Amino acid sequence: MSNRSSIAKKIMRAIGMLAILGAVALAVYAVFVQPWMMRWGATDAEVQMALPGDDLVPNPAAQSTRALTINAPASEVWKWLVQIGQNRAGFYSYTFIENMLRLDIHNVDQVIPEFQNLKVGDFVRPVPPDYMGGRLSDKEGWYVAVLEPNRTLVLKGWGAFVLVPIDEKRTRFIIRTPSHLRGLARVPDYLIWQPAHFIMERRMMLGIKEQAEAGGGIKVPSTGDLLWFCSIVVSGLAILGILFSRKWPWTLGVASAGIILLEIVLFRVPPLPIYGALLLLGILVALLWAYWPRHRRT
Repeated sequence: MSNRSSIAKKIMRAIGMLAILGAVALAVYAVFVQPWMMRWGATDAEVQMALPGDDLVPNPAAQSTRALTINAPASEVWKWLVQIGQNRAGFYSYTFIENMLRLDIHNVDQVIPEFQNLKVGDFVRPVPPDYMGGRLSDKEGWYVAVLEPNRTLVLKGWGAFVLVPIDEKRTRFIIRTPSHLRGLARVPDYLIWQPAHFIMERRMMLGIKEQAEAGGGIKVPSTGDLLWFCSIVVSGLAILGILFSRKWPWTLGVASAGIILLEIVLFRVPPLPIYGALLLLGILVALLWAYWPRHRRT
């Protein structure tokens, strides 16, 4: 009976520690990550300004407006933007994540002439036509609702991609994505879809920036992207290892600090391998401390 009682206590403590760690992660996300993520790089004026496509979801339950400056003219940025798509030029994002889901996406590093003739009514796919047996062939994707060359692309179901010239050599690249989900449907949208979409969309925007500024020839994703992603995953697993070491309750505080740092590196700082490496180094040092044998007095 004592063994069963001991096991039950360990299980309850594990559940309690996971609940506390989850509460810390959720609080950091709600207060410091999600509001910033929804307007990444955008000015107050850009968040408030009317954009083409706003009328497609007139009263959105949530809306993100993200922006960055590209050191290239709008006409050059447009060449890379207009050719996005699964069966086109890819999305300039993390293909190793996309292809884990068997999406068969391959980013190109050059402007493809036959992909430059997108028009209103065309269907831009994120998945192959035969994905999941073809059940999503005409459902999963976005129809082109508005297209103004060198200026605006609106994909119904995704949002508006707007190029605003700053001068002859610089362009503001803005993406606005509204959401119509309400009620309980907002919970997975808030906790899963929004952060996942931000990670992929941020990389896409940076990828377009890299290609437009260099005139092509940039490999996206890079080896650095893969190292950054792997460091995040390993750090997350190491944090769980810290949490369940025997140095309770100190490990709960260390694991909580680790999850805060992980969210900062994942969302708030640029997705560069150096930040991932520093995070992983710090977490591994904490993991070593958590399992280092205690010295016993004799």
